[in-house]
Amino acid sequence: MTTTVPQPSVPPTASVPAPAPAPGPVPPPAPATAPWVVAVLAAIGTMLLMLLCAGVAVIAWLRPGAATPISVMATVMGAVGTVAAPLVSLALMGRRR
Repeated sequence: MTTTVPQPSVPPTASVPAPAPAPGPVPPPAPATAPWVVAVLAAIGTMLLMLLCAGVAVIAWLRPGAATPISVMATVMGAVGTVAAPLVSLALMGRRR
């Protein structure tokens, strides 16, 4: 003699997944900065940094005794580079998608 265990009643639609919603309009891609604009801005920034370093070197050369012009240039370049490097890195990481 076999015993049958009654199964719970399951509505027939419970095992059928719901249909996927209709795809909406695809948003346009975000505008990217042209590579030549980035290169031009980097070149202008580099020239401004060199101009700043040359300016402080001239000041150190005109007022001898405090420091040598090359050491003043290196100090300014190191300070600006320390501040600018993380900002440039964050900007470049933000461009990757």
